[in-house]
Parts: sequence; structure tokens; C-alpha cells
Amino acid sequence: MSIQLRNFFEFFYFSGGSVGKVQQKESFEYNKKNNISYCELCTKIPLLKPDEFVSVITNVLCLPKNFIKICDEYIPLSTVKERFLNFEKEHIEYVYDLFCKVESPIRNIRPYLITMLYQSNETLSLWIDNKRNIIA
Repeated sequence: MSIQLRNFFEFFYFSGGSVGKVQQKESFEYNKKNNISYCELCTKIPLLKPDEFVSVITNVLCLPKNFIKICDEYIPLSTVKERFLNFEKEHIEYVYDLFCKVESPIRNIRPYLITMLYQSNETLSLWIDNKRNIIA
């Protein structure tokens, strides 16, 4: 994770600092694009632009709530933010790959995507291993 992004997060969420919401959102968006190798992802994911992932991640990072509902559970937003701040390119590729394989219609895409992103930390390494085994 980018040191700059971590410092921004720690300062403004743990020390009670204040910054304009627009500036805060732009800063998160800029740093998130750097963390996930945005330009490289744009070439790999032509159908669903990485902008949509970055937008969802940024919106979650800027939520003023203390909890967020994921899979019918209320999870502390600080936990979700910590996971989202640690995302790299592989997380987005993984979630995109799973998203493309969904065959049934999704009624509410935003919560579905937030859930997929949140849970991606738990299964990403298995996906990477599986991908390597298929190639080898």
C-alpha cells in the first residue's frame, strides 16, 4: 500500500483532521488509481472500466458511517477501509474475473461489488495459485 495513502487515511480518520469532502474523495481516488496500477488495468479490463471499481472503493472510503452492511452483517467501516486501502491490481483483476462469471442477474450491483471486494482478500491467493497451475 502506498505510504502516502496510509498517512492520509491515518491522519484524517484517526486524528480527527478535517478536509473538504471533494478534496478527500479526489485524494483517495488518485491514490487508489496508483495502488491498483490503473493504466495497466485499463488495457486488461476493456469491458468494465476500472473507473467503476475505483468509484465504489472511493465511495466506501469516504463514507461517514461507523458500520457498513456486507452479506447481511454489519462490519465496522474501519475494518472495511483497511482492506480497501490495501488493494492492489490483482484484487481488481480477481473481482473482475469473478464478476464476469456470474450468470444470474444481479439486482443491486453496488452492494454485490462491495461484498466481492471485501471478501477478495480471503480467497485471492487461491485464485492466483489456480491461475498459475492452469498456465503451467
